[in-house]
Amino acid sequence: MDCMRVVAFFCIIIYHFFVHLNINGSYAPRDYYIITGSTNMHMATMAVGVFFMLSGFGLMLSTKDKFDLKGYYYSRVTKILLPFWITYAYVFVCRAVACKGWPLGFVSKKTFIFTLFGMDEWISMLGMPTTTLGIGEWFLGNLMVLYLIFPLLRCALLKHPKITCFIAFVVYAGLSVNYYLMYTIEVHMNPILKGFEFFLGMCLALTYERINKKIGYVCLAGIIFCRVSTIDIIIPMGFKITIVSLMVFLLFLSLSDVFEKHKKVNGVVKFIAGYTYDIYLVHHVIIVMNADKYMGIYLETYQVMFIALIDAVEILIAVIALRLVTKQITGSIEKALAK
Repeated sequence: MDCMRVVAFFCIIIYHFFVHLNINGSYAPRDYYIITGSTNMHMATMAVGVFFMLSGFGLMLSTKDKFDLKGYYYSRVTKILLPFWITYAYVFVCRAVACKGWPLGFVSKKTFIFTLFGMDEWISMLGMPTTTLGIGEWFLGNLMVLYLIFPLLRCALLKHPKITCFIAFVVYAGLSVNYYLMYTIEVHMNPILKGFEFFLGMCLALTYERINKKIGYVCLAGIIFCRVSTIDIIIPMGFKITIVSLMVFLLFLSLSDVFEKHKKVNGVVKFIAGYTYDIYLVHHVIIVMNADKYMGIYLETYQVMFIALIDAVEILIAVIALRLVTKQITGSIEKALAK
């Protein structure tokens, strides 16, 4: 799971890095296909699908035998929302100083309530201007909604697994088939479709031990085909994203014995995986900020590599600072609650 998380996250970071340089007219890779993918398998949307499955899988695996509702929501606040609030506050202050005032234009301050719950850009994506700073993005908003309803999904899946799975699939399939008749939001951002991938992760947490590991060979063949084939598979895009993400997920599951044999490598991967959320919060802001400095200026490959190094160093510094501040505040909260 840790290796899958790290690999998926690097796919997203690399995509964000090159796509912003390309948007700004600074650099376009000779083979952009390497960064994005084919019509059957986009690297970033695949990685996002894997992340939603991982979230559902991890939560269900850790709570399938025992569930503490109070502890669950406390953990969401301290581990998810608190780091987001800290990051948001820092970026807000920097932009306020830069523009010498309210940095969010004419957006109503009343929408700040969505920011408190990490849903600002998710709500903005649905058509309502919010106080988003491009930190929480749409991903965190979708995830927060799923975290909120997870106790209900968990209860339904454990008590009525067949009915719950049937209803979830019918809703997902119906939306995917008729997607562009109902939504203008990009299909890979839709909360219901991402919710189904989250739900798939929950189902896998209950069944993964019974999965034949030879399925990994089938999944690997399917991934290679989707990645290199010039044949466009004629199925809804929502299906493509979910199927490819599921194949990647199952491939890593089938390799679990291989990963377990390499203790030292696992230790390094687990360490990096523990910081993926902190990296998620800061990487986009830093990548965009540095890419904007070169807007309209064409860069050579060696210059792009230098910018990537600068991004990596700044992200590392920001992640360390964010983790230290979060740990300090969490410690203070726990001391206060202990009293």
